Amino acid sequence: MTIRNRLTFTFTALIAIIIFISGLAVYLLVADFTERDFYNRLADRAILAGQLQLEQDELSAASMAKLKQKSRHTLMSEQVEIYAKEKQAWLARPPQEAALLQKVLPRLKPNEFKNFILNQNQAVAYYYTDNQGDFYILVAANDLSGKRKLGYLQLALLVSFIGSILLVIVVGRLVANQALDPIATIIKQVNTIRATNLHLRLSEGTGKDEIANLSQTFNQMLDRLEHAFASQKNFISNASHELQNPLTAIAGEIEVTLTRDRSPAEYKASLERLQSETERLEKLTKDLLQLAQADQQEAESQYEPFRIDELIWEVLEDVKRQGPCAAVRLILEDLPENADNLIFSGNKALLGTALKNLLENACKFSNQKPVSLNLKADEKEINILIRDEGIGIPAADLRNIAEPFFRARNARGIPGTGVGLNLSTKIIKQHGGTLSIKSEEEQGTEVMITLPIVA
Repeated sequence: MTIRNRLTFTFTALIAIIIFISGLAVYLLVADFTERDFYNRLADRAILAGQLQLEQDELSAASMAKLKQKSRHTLMSEQVEIYAKEKQAWLARPPQEAALLQKVLPRLKPNEFKNFILNQNQAVAYYYTDNQGDFYILVAANDLSGKRKLGYLQLALLVSFIGSILLVIVVGRLVANQALDPIATIIKQVNTIRATNLHLRLSEGTGKDEIANLSQTFNQMLDRLEHAFASQKNFISNASHELQNPLTAIAGEIEVTLTRDRSPAEYKASLERLQSETERLEKLTKDLLQLAQADQQEAESQYEPFRIDELIWEVLEDVKRQGPCAAVRLILEDLPENADNLIFSGNKALLGTALKNLLENACKFSNQKPVSLNLKADEKEINILIRDEGIGIPAADLRNIAEPFFRARNARGIPGTGVGLNLSTKIIKQHGGTLSIKSEEEQGTEVMITLPIVA
């Protein structure tokens, strides 16, 4: 069942229940009032009968005339019977009636009324006391007028109920359509969005309701999808290009070498070139793998507390051990007195990779000039400043320097993949930090890392 039909059905069912209960309550109240009113009229007739039959010796002629005038307005199928209490003449009635009256009449108290049903008629028994003795006055009648009115009321309520339900169905369908039309519009717009037109967005309208929130949330998701698709497309394009270069160089070197026989020295030189290209390919593949893993580990990383200064010492030793690098001067002049301010909670391996990439870049592009690393910390954040005095980054390239595979024009002659800085930026952001770069061509580069300390 569609939501549209479900809303219509639910709306109709609720209103139907309310109308039915209201109609039933009205009918029961009217029926109860009609019944009590008729019993009151029977009681009045019983009193009138007692006065006419038993008070003649005590009333004046004028009073009797008034009573006789009132007695002319009889009820439908009215029956009036008066029984002397001592004689119990009611026992002469048919057995079922006699048994019923025997249960009702002897239990009456003086001037008490008793309402009951006698032969499908409403009846009132009245204990009448007089100077002539005690009597039971029985008045029975059929309230055909009241029953007819109740029948009309039933018909009116039934017709009103059916008409109301039909009206509610129509109104419910209109309300459901009005409520769900914006969703239908959203579905129609969503169905037009493909991988080739992820720039399209849903109309958010000017409202502040849930539908507008849904459109805004969906558009935000489309923003993320578009960015992810663009990043993926750019990544594949750049990766294909970067992987093709060393593979082409390897294939070309092999092809040239195989064109003729060569001396051992030439073969050795060719193998060394192949080894260099293979190492370059291996480094590129490793960087690509780390870049992909960094995205995956954003949700999977297991954070643990560690001292940031100890991590820096480990990274420095690793950088010096794995490749030639100018002296790195470690500045620890502004360390906090409280050692707890140096404890950071994060993925130690990933942060180590980020710092290592940044230090390797500083060493690689420093022109053999000194590189410094300055560590500062307080109770709110940790700041790591890496500075070199090398070739710097041209101003035109600075805005794109963190893009994957992007290399500044003055760095293209230096071995590298263009992945390390992008990887470091991602890792720092995953840990809630920021990475900013200031650089001037031929003057050097400053990389500032800021990591928040979460209590």
